[in-house]
Amino acid sequence: MRVLMLLAFALAVLPAVVLLGSVWPGVRQRWRASSRACRAGLLLAACCGCGFFLARPHDNLFSGLDDAAYRDMARVFRAGRGFHDRDTVLAQVPPGMRQHFLFFRQSSGRPTRDRSFQLMGWESAETQPYFLPFLPLAAGGGEPLLAAERFVPLMGSLWLLAALLAGFTAGGGWGVIVALLLTLGTPWPAWFLRGFYAEAVGGVLASAVALAAAARAPSGWMRAVMGLALGLAVTFHPILVVVALPLILALALEEPRWRALLALAGGMMLGLFPAWLAYAHVCQPYGPVLNLLHVPDLLKASPIHRAIAWVLSVCAVLGAASLAARGRLRIHARLSLLPRRWRQAAWLLPLALPGGVLLAATTRPEPLWRELVSGAASVWSGIRLPFGLLLAAGIGSVLAGRRPLREKVMMHALLGGGLILLFIKGHEIPVGIWSQRRLLPAILMLVACLIPSLSQLLARLAARSMRHAAILVLLLTTASLANLIRWPAAYALVDEAGAKAWTDAVAERIGTDRWVIFDHYPHSVPYAPDLRHKVLGLNEESHEYWPETAAWVTALARTQEVWLASSWRPCTLEDQVRLDPVFATTGQFVVATCKQYLPVVTQTRKVPNHFLAVTPLGADPAPPQDKVMDGSPFGLRGPWSASKDTGGGRMARWTRQGSGIVGPVPAPGGHARIALTCAFDEVSPEWTAQEVRLTAPWGSSARVVVTSGWQTVELQLERAVNEGDGAWPTGVYRFDVERPYDPARYGLRGYPSDLGVQVRRVRIRAE
Repeated sequence: MRVLMLLAFALAVLPAVVLLGSVWPGVRQRWRASSRACRAGLLLAACCGCGFFLARPHDNLFSGLDDAAYRDMARVFRAGRGFHDRDTVLAQVPPGMRQHFLFFRQSSGRPTRDRSFQLMGWESAETQPYFLPFLPLAAGGGEPLLAAERFVPLMGSLWLLAALLAGFTAGGGWGVIVALLLTLGTPWPAWFLRGFYAEAVGGVLASAVALAAAARAPSGWMRAVMGLALGLAVTFHPILVVVALPLILALALEEPRWRALLALAGGMMLGLFPAWLAYAHVCQPYGPVLNLLHVPDLLKASPIHRAIAWVLSVCAVLGAASLAARGRLRIHARLSLLPRRWRQAAWLLPLALPGGVLLAATTRPEPLWRELVSGAASVWSGIRLPFGLLLAAGIGSVLAGRRPLREKVMMHALLGGGLILLFIKGHEIPVGIWSQRRLLPAILMLVACLIPSLSQLLARLAARSMRHAAILVLLLTTASLANLIRWPAAYALVDEAGAKAWTDAVAERIGTDRWVIFDHYPHSVPYAPDLRHKVLGLNEESHEYWPETAAWVTALARTQEVWLASSWRPCTLEDQVRLDPVFATTGQFVVATCKQYLPVVTQTRKVPNHFLAVTPLGADPAPPQDKVMDGSPFGLRGPWSASKDTGGGRMARWTRQGSGIVGPVPAPGGHARIALTCAFDEVSPEWTAQEVRLTAPWGSSARVVVTSGWQTVELQLERAVNEGDGAWPTGVYRFDVERPYDPARYGLRGYPSDLGVQVRRVRIRAE
């Protein structure tokens, strides 16, 4: 595995470094002709930008599904886990109970226990990577010299260097200014080039090709390197076909000779070879794509698959037609005889296509159009008006100016292919800022295409009139820095800063010698992929199956050490066991919580964990039960409503017919004293109170009337000397009512039809 990690690291970094080095002749020539101030500015921008990326990587472990999963996969690869290692932790769980500890139950999704590795079946313990493993392999390949979380920032630093050098080569110091302003205009590069995103690595490789080609016309073996980089971009994430294929087509049109075409195609096939190996022998996260018989089913299964297939088809048709037309000298010669204004107008006409589609989408109710509008809104939320005007001016300068054919073709490909990205983004549910990652490759490519054009434009203007150039720089700066000045958190915030150090400390205290079962699945994920820690997380859909899980935990605790980890307030009792506090710790991390982009909304994420040792009671008397009705299923039995906040952060649940709670059972002749914090709001003028019956495990019952407003009522259940069979340390106390409350009859939807009263807290003491 170590060799594979080193190879993946080299495959990602070396092509980017070679592309960066290919522009050195132009940089050297410009360097000699530049002033000391210009050189110092270039070095200062490079050092500050690269230092920012490398010094402030994100720490996402509890948010950002792909981000956190890639991080965990890189960590366990480094620790020695293989692609197909058996999940030895899940294998020790009875087969019928394994779904309780998966991310999804069998009704939806793919089976995974830790979000980094996929199970081969819903009851299987055999695994394969949940995502393509190239990013985790490459990230771990730089250790111990480069921490895994700094691999993507390293790639971002290489991209920033390429952008600065491309601007410097095209326009000297003015080009450096343009590169910086375009990079800072939107927070996408500053945010996503500091996380664990496969799209970021692919976007860096693809846009580095565009930057290198702009700084120096590719020739000879450099075309093979460019093809290799584009193939590797798609290998890191398939979504990169949207930008990689149009770019390789643009490069091919610029030099349609067979030798150049073979170099590009050969390099790209070599870059795609690791992906073929992965699909054939490691994992198939998108289904059996190598089996042509299953491709129609894959296309039917996902609109995103159909969108990518559409891109492949369009590129194949347009590529063949364009190469055929470009290769015929007569056609090319006749087109060259047309007036320059006509040719410029011809390049601008296709702009109407994406604009017209989006305009039509705003008036159409069909899902396709709605998703396009939703995706466009997501893009716009990270660009906004001032920088949007700057991008529009830059696009116009490429298409209307005397720019190379490659840049014009690529710009149209971005604008047309961007519709596919808008559709994909609009199809996905926006669950956080990390869900904007799909758009990063297009943003990086757009910036790469605009840097040479605007740099040369500004340099030519400065040569004619320094005053006009200064005014233009002022306007560009205003448009570019508007987002940064208004929403600096979108650029500088370290998401979940400190999460890695905190989870490392918790993992050390948990140790590897005991079972730990979390009642909140997301809080278990950072520890689950490491098979040395016997950690399980109960998913929310499985809370209703907790009694079955609790019985297994009780049996397990008789032979092994078992802890329960609660993300809510812990209770003191479970069936036949007591829960003794071991330690409690709360992580607090500042996170971005917005679902779109700007403005970025931040808040403090709290991760409270209470670790409780499970101790069998045996003949020992049970301690009092103290249960707060929050999100934890510990101590609950039977049907309960979902917990909800009833004000001031105080959680409550509705009782239902047969709702139960585990409590201590008094010895024969004793009694149980119950304190119930509850309420029943007035339903109608005729129904202002609810009578609740509480039945003890030995059969006795008592009734209490609950009225409006939060109140604490007390009941006492006597146990006769000859009542019940044996001396149980614990039992289940049940709630029911004579007249169940059905909110649907009063116009309230989304609730069960057999509600009793709202309960915040239950305390049971055996005396």
